Amino acid sequence: DRVVCTKLNYYLRKDKSPYRWEIFVFKYPGTGPHEGENYIKRCVGLPNETLYIVDGDIYIKKDTAEKPIIARKPLDLQKTLWIPIYFENFNENSDEAFAFNWDKVGNPKQWEIKNGKLYGKTEQSIHLKYKSVTENGEERGITDRHIKRQSVTFECSRCGGKLRKTVASQQLTAFCPKCKAFMTEKNILPNTFKYPGTEITLFGPMRQSSTYHIVSDLLLDFDLFAKKNTGEVKLELRSDDTAFQAVIPLNGDKPYFLKNGTRLKLLKKAINFPKIAGLKHNISFSRFDQLLILEIDGKKVISFAIDLPMNHRQQESTSSDIIISLIDSEIEIDNLSIKRDFHYFPFFKDREGRALETENRVIQIPKDYFFALGDNSPTSIDSRDWGFVPRANLIGPAVAVWWPLHRIRILK
Repeated sequence: DRVVCTKLNYYLRKDKSPYRWEIFVFKYPGTGPHEGENYIKRCVGLPNETLYIVDGDIYIKKDTAEKPIIARKPLDLQKTLWIPIYFENFNENSDEAFAFNWDKVGNPKQWEIKNGKLYGKTEQSIHLKYKSVTENGEERGITDRHIKRQSVTFECSRCGGKLRKTVASQQLTAFCPKCKAFMTEKNILPNTFKYPGTEITLFGPMRQSSTYHIVSDLLLDFDLFAKKNTGEVKLELRSDDTAFQAVIPLNGDKPYFLKNGTRLKLLKKAINFPKIAGLKHNISFSRFDQLLILEIDGKKVISFAIDLPMNHRQQESTSSDIIISLIDSEIEIDNLSIKRDFHYFPFFKDREGRALETENRVIQIPKDYFFALGDNSPTSIDSRDWGFVPRANLIGPAVAVWWPLHRIRILK
């Protein structure tokens, strides 16, 4: 890609520095074959800060602060950064793919796909639990290397025969049942993963610290049409033994959050809350940077800051789940999607003699230096490898991609 960079911006700013979470361009700070080359990364740490990477999130402690606080991304920025890992619009081929990706809990017959929609109807409670699978087929939660099992159409290059098969994205092999020739897939790209605005190889070079990292910062999004004004819909994002639920009553009452079954006290009352029953709405429930947000039709309705102390999160998450529950009502669901946040992890390879890693994952950023991370954390070569970015190496913020033409876009 060719990127537009505005060198004047830093001169106009009071501190002459990039903002946190800003994409910035700088000269490679190391030596060797890349010395002097322009690099583009996301600015995560600022001068004179102590930075911690904990369970995929960034915590910051300033000089005068007593304890680290989580570095939250603004909501408008976060919306551009979600990484899609699942989408279903319930077309005619959805039944097999849906069964491979979701468990129907309760009475399975009360969930039905027809006419391009997922229908749920019950006078009690029924549930959908998302099944996540790693590249070796193990179900263990959504990871930074998440794989979606999906239905793929293979076409024989010899006889033209076709075969539909449910596979994980790295298992794109099949043989024609008629002539036994090798068949190629028709409708997906092999071993690629859709990052915001680009295609990134999913199975690139791995860092040696760990194969998978469980991701707990997730977004569940779908279109909802409630046919009855009774009951409720519950959306659950679970990490290890902690479950957060967004409860949407269908009788006109305002939504609320639960943590392990206990109602959370909101600092602000629900706003922008429309009538649910009888109308189609887009529902979005997300957890990122220790923040819960429920949006309806793109507007924030309720939010809650979890603010779990950093010392309670030193261990990596070991599981994550997504559950949709329907209680005593009748609904239609369409355009169901799941996305995940970036998941940073602290694996530091000291190529330039800089000792950045400690047992407590503490990074002390010196005066006039910055800490840069790549969005594709499992494979990115960044400050974890070649150290801090000196102020003298700054060029300016990256504002847009201008080439190739089909990828022109504003960068955030």
